[in-house]
Amino acid sequence: MDVEHLFKIRGREVTPVNRLQAELPANARLLSNKVGTAPGMWFDEGGVVYVSMPGVPYEMKYLIEKEVLPRLKRKYEAPFIMHRTILTQGIGEVFCRI
Repeated sequence: MDVEHLFKIRGREVTPVNRLQAELPANARLLSNKVGTAPGMWFDEGGVVYVSMPGVPYEMKYLIEKEVLPRLKRKYEAPFIMHRTILTQGIGEVFCRI
């Protein structure tokens, strides 16, 4: 669900900070988050796939089940999927701008 639509159906105004949540790097493909406002991102660089997802557990679970695993299964024929988890901490995402 896109940010503007989500806020409209809730009768709320979209702020500049909310708009920043919907931005994607130019080399990312959108992973549609139908249960929240922050999208997931799919990067395919040099044959390696990197996935970035929101930290809200139910949103991340939705994206894994509905977007990430189906895409990985279509892209690769492999007996297993290897993954790495990177834990980060610090200031909230709303205040970060790279």
